[in-house]
Amino acid sequence: MAVQRWAAPHISAHLVDQLRLDDLYVGLWTRARDKQRSLEEAGLADPDLATAPLSREGLLQWYVERRGDGFVPRDLSEAALQAGFRDEPMFLRALLREYHYVRLRER
Repeated sequence: MAVQRWAAPHISAHLVDQLRLDDLYVGLWTRARDKQRSLEEAGLADPDLATAPLSREGLLQWYVERRGDGFVPRDLSEAALQAGFRDEPMFLRALLREYHYVRLRER
């Protein structure tokens, strides 16, 4: 974890550069903007599990099925850190935002 804390400030600039080199940046930027706009318009810009249409376990099951790689995190806090989030609540919030965005796009 010390390495992650040390490297984190340096990674973001390199990550953006790599996304541009791989020609992925514009697509991800466009999706992020659409996601933010769509969630705001639907009143879901800051969702929480207390008002979500599924439980914490249901959200995690959705995440595992969506990934499609069979990976089931044993320790959610560790999975959050590995995914680049500082803690489990931030990870769950991001999953919930993605869940709502995908549902909005399916309509």
